[in-house]
Amino acid sequence: MPQLWRDLTPAEQTAWDVFAALPAQERTNPLGDTYFISGFHWFVIVNGWLTNIGRATRIAPPTQARPAAPTITSLELPFLPQQQAKVTYPAATFAPDFDIILEVVVAISTGRIVSPTAFKLLKQSIAPGDTETAFLIPYLERINLSGATMKGFVRMYRQTTDAQRSSAAAASFISSDAAAFAATALSYDAATNWAARGADLTGNADSKFLTFSLFFRVNGGSLSIRTIAESANQNYQIFLNIVDKLTFTFKDTTAASAYVFTSTTVFGASGLWRHVLVSVDTLTDTIQMAVDGVLEATNITVRVPNSTLDWTDTNHFAGADPAALFLWDGCLSMLYFNNATALDLTDPNNIRLFIDGDGFPVDLGPNGEFPTEAIPIVFVPAGDPAANAGSGGNYVNNAALLACASNPP
Repeated sequence: MPQLWRDLTPAEQTAWDVFAALPAQERTNPLGDTYFISGFHWFVIVNGWLTNIGRATRIAPPTQARPAAPTITSLELPFLPQQQAKVTYPAATFAPDFDIILEVVVAISTGRIVSPTAFKLLKQSIAPGDTETAFLIPYLERINLSGATMKGFVRMYRQTTDAQRSSAAAASFISSDAAAFAATALSYDAATNWAARGADLTGNADSKFLTFSLFFRVNGGSLSIRTIAESANQNYQIFLNIVDKLTFTFKDTTAASAYVFTSTTVFGASGLWRHVLVSVDTLTDTIQMAVDGVLEATNITVRVPNSTLDWTDTNHFAGADPAALFLWDGCLSMLYFNNATALDLTDPNNIRLFIDGDGFPVDLGPNGEFPTEAIPIVFVPAGDPAANAGSGGNYVNNAALLACASNPP
């Protein structure tokens, strides 16, 4: 910023000094004394606000009117810190004219402070939601404060595109003392345990996106294919291959192979719980896989950018292929299949929407709505496809599923 200031002409610097001396820029210190800061300081502040939110720096001072403070309709902080918090406000509070700025300070249990004593910048967005914005509190998530009571305060600002920032709207929150989340699982015996939808998934549609998450345990079956999910015409296949690597195959709407990729990680029959999170965005030709919460370089053998993936089919299967020849041997939990959204897994916060920093499952909501604020087409929290909490409808089990010998950690 100092270099950018030095690059200004004398006339441009004078314009900032004039802006700084306007009555609207008067400030008040903690003792109640009023004062003004220099044009240089305003130049740094304004351009800091703009660059932090992703807008370009300015040569000229702001010209837009300072907006009125926004109104916070409600503020919710879910009990588990890995879940998204949500602030709501009246329609048209922000878009299309204003950006949103959120700041937060949080204390836990008996008042231990887990953020600086001052408000901490939490989220900035050029295009906030029309009536609500969801957000994570990253420093709470990282230290996994499940079971702690959390109290805190949020400040929310409206900011013009040239960085005229309103006064703050403020709200406080307190989490509820609910039980910490624990996932459960069911076992597939590689013989009779599998499920079929019997039709297409309700509301299913082809798209260019996928976010897939699953906790699984491998009991056996090395040297054979073990299917997790597949459609009738193999438009998609998710399975453990003969060398114990997870494989994903997707066709486009012309029935041609569009994407085929395999994990680098080997998942042997150890009886240990593992987690995989996959994101596919054909529009940007992005394939990402995180194993046990860590991004890995996947082995990609087919990729056709900008393909429209063929998710629709006459039937869908869980735990088996259409012929019931290659069955899953192990346990499944927290199966999440969202073909409407692709999350950027290079952002650690997106990974933590599904698995916390200690490798534990995260509560995805009653219908899997927490990660994206939308219900996925398939969400099988306890591993039973006959109880699909997603929007696509229930499957029918070929045989009753039994409880797994263990649950995800």
